Formats: sequence, structure tokens, C-alpha cells
Amino acid sequence: MFTKPTFDNNIYMKVFQILYTGLIANLCFWVAIFPLSVVALFLAINPGNIFWFAVSSLWLGSAMISLIAFIDQWIREKDIAPVKTYFRSMKSFGIKGFLYWLIGWSGTMIAIVDMRAFSYISNGHWTYPFFLVLAFLSIGLSTYSWYFQVRNPQAQVKAVLMMSFYYLVRKWYFSLINFVLFAVLVVLIFIKPQIGLLISPILLTGLIYLNLYQTGRPKSN
Repeated sequence: MFTKPTFDNNIYMKVFQILYTGLIANLCFWVAIFPLSVVALFLAINPGNIFWFAVSSLWLGSAMISLIAFIDQWIREKDIAPVKTYFRSMKSFGIKGFLYWLIGWSGTMIAIVDMRAFSYISNGHWTYPFFLVLAFLSIGLSTYSWYFQVRNPQAQVKAVLMMSFYYLVRKWYFSLINFVLFAVLVVLIFIKPQIGLLISPILLTGLIYLNLYQTGRPKSN
């Protein structure tokens, strides 16, 4: 006798549930960075619009920490209500996510502005590696801070920053991978909004989360 497959043991339904949850998470992320989404969709990428790109990118902090918290809960509980989970995470971590992102945002803005300024100076391009390292360190610190705050909700900001800086330097190779993944996510939002807003957020942030999880996991004996 054949038994009718249920939702719990039907592989196609499970795949559909995963795709559905991921899509809803991406849509929630899109809503959370709505100002950046509007700028990315309607403004051309040129120096004249850099102010609007910079200001609108401030919304990334709250959106990213909420997505990391969403992924963390999704992995632990498997079956979640996507919209409710995302915006509950926003309520719990949004402000701290914004504050941590000010570090990465400030470092990146300094790097971009100074690289542009030095481009007008003879041999100024030799300073570019320094500014790239500045952007890498500042974004890396923000990324680790998002993760450790989510994993330790009651931890104070100072403790989170100290732990984040320790792992940022000690696990620099993981930090570099996360920096590249985050940069790809942001670039896709600007140059391919259809992919950058509807597909890549949950995928790339998921990879960032897995890297951070491996970084912070204690070694087994």
C-alpha cells in the first residue's frame, strides 16, 4: 500500500518551503533598506549621486543584523514565520545593528573620499592599499559585531566590539572572505538590483553567517 506523502516527508514541499522562506527574507530585507533600494533603482552611478548613495546606505546596518538574526533563528528552529521573525529581529537588534554599521560606513566613506582625492595627486595611487585595508577592517568589525550581538543578545556593546576586533585580526582570512561577500552584496544592489534585492541577500548573508559561525565555534579536542 502506498501512503500519501505529507508535508513533513515530501522533499518537494521542503524545497518549496526553503525557497519561500528565503524569498520572503529577501523581500523583508528590501523593505528594510527601502531608501537604498530607491536610490539604486532610480539614480545613475556617478560622482554626482555619491551623497545619496552614502546616506541611503546607512540603512544597511539594521537590515543586515536583522537578516543575520533571521538566519540564526531559521537554522535553529527550521520552521519559522518569515515576516514576523525578520521584523521581530529588527525590533530586538536594529538600533545596535545601525550603531555597529556606523563603524564600517565611516571607514568606507573615508576610504572612498580619500582615494578620490589622492587620485588627483601624482603617485597618489600608492595610498590605495592603505584605504582598502581601512575599509576592510571597519566593515569586518561591523560584520563580527552583528554576529556576536545576535549570538549574545545580552552582551554590552563594548564587550561585543572587543570580541569582534579580536576575531577580526586573529581570523583575518575569514574576515577577508566576509568582506568580499559583503562587497559583492552591496555592488549587486547597485548594478543589478533585481539580483541584489531579490536573490543575493539571503544567499550571501547566509555564507557570511556560516563563516562567522565557523570563526566563533570553539575547537574540538
